[in-house]
Amino acid sequence: MSDSHIYDPIKPFDPHGPHADFSFSRLPLGEDRQRVAIIGTGIAGLSAAWMLKDRYDLTVFEKTAKPGGHSHSFNAGTEDAPLWIDMGFIVFNRPCYPNLVALFDHLGVENEASDMSFGVSV
Repeated sequence: MSDSHIYDPIKPFDPHGPHADFSFSRLPLGEDRQRVAIIGTGIAGLSAAWMLKDRYDLTVFEKTAKPGGHSHSFNAGTEDAPLWIDMGFIVFNRPCYPNLVALFDHLGVENEASDMSFGVSV
């Protein structure tokens, strides 16, 4: 197997790179597809389902009534003037999550820099 097919978790995932050929290809109509189970609808499960959707027959399993894992959105505004806030990431920054950044960039998800400091009192 050539090195170009080995995924390096240190480098950002390139959705158009050599190890991404499975994620954006479609099988010809009528061709049998393997069945794949995705367990959970957190960021990992939903990302896996999105990446594999065109190649496999997927069944996604979730134990709760709501998809999204520990992430969720809430309205911090009013019914007349909603202000939706997305919650759930423990932390998100570009240097530490290059694969997630690549996925967000590919999907056109906007993000903003924020202060990630914290304090402790004893």
